Amino acid sequence: QVLVNVFGNLHSWLIEASGRCALTSLRSYCDVSIELVGRLLDLISDLDDLMATNANFLLGRWIEAARSWADDETQSRLYISNAKNLITWWGPDQNIRDYASKPWAGLLRTYYKDRWGAFLAEVLAAAEERKAPNIEKATASATAAEESWLSKEDRFSTEPRGDTLVVTGRLLKRYGDSELLIRSVPLEMLDFLLPEVA
Repeated sequence: QVLVNVFGNLHSWLIEASGRCALTSLRSYCDVSIELVGRLLDLISDLDDLMATNANFLLGRWIEAARSWADDETQSRLYISNAKNLITWWGPDQNIRDYASKPWAGLLRTYYKDRWGAFLAEVLAAAEERKAPNIEKATASATAAEESWLSKEDRFSTEPRGDTLVVTGRLLKRYGDSELLIRSVPLEMLDFLLPEVA
């Protein structure tokens, strides 16, 4: 939960920084936007690493359970497609996107990181050009990444990897004593990201 809160803080700061970058074209706000994009994507990988240490949080087990009910390859593809759809789009047309989302290893690193990566690529490009991101284009890119993931037939690990205490210790060092945990910190005080923010 703590890392999910950090993600929310980073996301809020990114919205503010990219807005100020577009309005003022100040390099410092644009540079903070670029830094925040990288941190958001790194955080998704960190969450995936943590979830991968516990057998109860593995996408592979969900997918393999769906596969196990099938009598043939056609049925297997259908069941896997349905299992993936249930935890992402919840219907053929993104009926209730993320309604049944899960913080599962495999899902975080592939589906969510790919989706956010596609969306944030537009934010990153805009920050590098010191302009406002095209949210419509970013959303279309994210949807395309989701569709691509849903259509893939990748295999995901069914066995945990890593030690929960070791990974937690690493993440505690990275996030535990950090302004990233405090949303009330104004953007101007994020000098731990880039000292020249003004």
